[in-house]
Amino acid sequence: MTQIISLQTFSGIVQIRDLVPEKLTGLVKDVFNSLRDGGTFTLAFVKSELEMMGWPESIMDEKGLDIVMSLFDYSINNRVNE
Repeated sequence: MTQIISLQTFSGIVQIRDLVPEKLTGLVKDVFNSLRDGGTFTLAFVKSELEMMGWPESIMDEKGLDIVMSLFDYSINNRVNE
């Protein structure tokens, strides 16, 4: 249930920033692509990567990044448990 609430919260955050719901999946995928090589990730790093991909600087904040990371953790844990 926490993951559903998190996804709804994230959706609300991006709607406030005038991001249409169809772009939400693209944003999450772009964050994943910026993190897939591993390492230490900061909000500044993710924002920089997203900007290079064409996203506005204001699209991601600390709360949004926390929610995306929670979604990744949830996804990874469910794949391992299958």
